[in-house]
Amino acid sequence: MNVFKKLVQLSLINTLALLSACGGGSDGSDQYLPAGKKLTTVQQFNTSDGNRLEQTAEYQLSYTNGRLNRINVFDSSGTDNTWGTSDDNLYSYITCEFSGHLNQPLRDPALEFYMPNPMQSSVTGSILITSLGIKPYGRSLCSLGYNADISFKEQEFIPKLDNADKPFFIREWQADQIQGQIVKTQNITYGPVSKQNIIDNEDCSSSVCDQAFLGFQNGRNQYQYLDENYLADIKDKKLYEYTQQDGQLKTVNIYQYGATPEKAMENVGALEKLGSLTYEYEKNQVNICTKNSEGLVESFSINIYEDKKIKQIDEYASVSCAAEDVVQKRLIYNYQ
Repeated sequence: MNVFKKLVQLSLINTLALLSACGGGSDGSDQYLPAGKKLTTVQQFNTSDGNRLEQTAEYQLSYTNGRLNRINVFDSSGTDNTWGTSDDNLYSYITCEFSGHLNQPLRDPALEFYMPNPMQSSVTGSILITSLGIKPYGRSLCSLGYNADISFKEQEFIPKLDNADKPFFIREWQADQIQGQIVKTQNITYGPVSKQNIIDNEDCSSSVCDQAFLGFQNGRNQYQYLDENYLADIKDKKLYEYTQQDGQLKTVNIYQYGATPEKAMENVGALEKLGSLTYEYEKNQVNICTKNSEGLVESFSINIYEDKKIKQIDEYASVSCAAEDVVQKRLIYNYQ
């Protein structure tokens, strides 16, 4: 998945953040967990060969003491062809653990919560993803319950691949702060072997941990906070520049840098531009357009809200920044 498409895999967190400053929003926790209601299900629809939207997955969320603790991922409606019934096929379940509290919002949750499947790092792994039917989400699903936490851990159990009730993937995210200010965030995904197996056999102090088993890489991503308008992807050497207008995020420009993030920030005009995202705001709606280095449209999405809660996301494979093509993917968020 390229850098542009992964940035428009929007969720409850980063789409809500668009309603306020620079992808972060207010410091209040109600930004992430709307008062009185919790996200209970997410329905995913994809376009079929006949350009019809058909439901392909459903995510069911459950809570303990007010915090998200489990997500059931269903990938089939079963023999009765009706979603939400007892014969839906459970692909996996994910457990979530959150800890600590931050005093400031994240710079770019969509980017910082991006945790690709480590199996994609090798040819063998990519083949196995297809043959075993493994779903590469791209982003952390536990981030749907993020609430200004310092760290969280999610474990994904896939019963059809491991009947021993052991996690198939482990994903961890944390923020580092000095004197209450975030200086960087980082995440790492372990799998499909356990985290302890990797630590026992590999030196995980480097930016990428290479596991000999089938050549999988267990990737660590680090994002350095610069001033309020910049974020650096340390692993891929990308600089993200955020522009606001009237307190709202308007554009994100993405550059490649070669030296250090600090030097890159001082001379942005000389950097190679990789692409951009632009944001347009309407009543209860945010439109996001993604362009490549040549200024050509890569994708377009419409994000619809109700009472400041994300209700629906439509993604288009557009040639313009408008809903002129068929919807390729739709996500519907349900609350109780």
